[in-house]
Amino acid sequence: MKEFYKRECNLPDYILPVGLIAIGYPDEVKETGNRYDESRVHLERY
Repeated sequence: MKEFYKRECNLPDYILPVGLIAIGYPDEVKETGNRYDESRVHLERY
């Protein structure tokens, strides 16, 4: 994956990418769904 970033960003060989931050806006806005699952909530015990 590092080689992909080095090639796409045209980085010299002595630069080692350690992270990548995506900046911009999405092509489309998706509606978020309800991901709440009550069975995964633990109240003071497992």
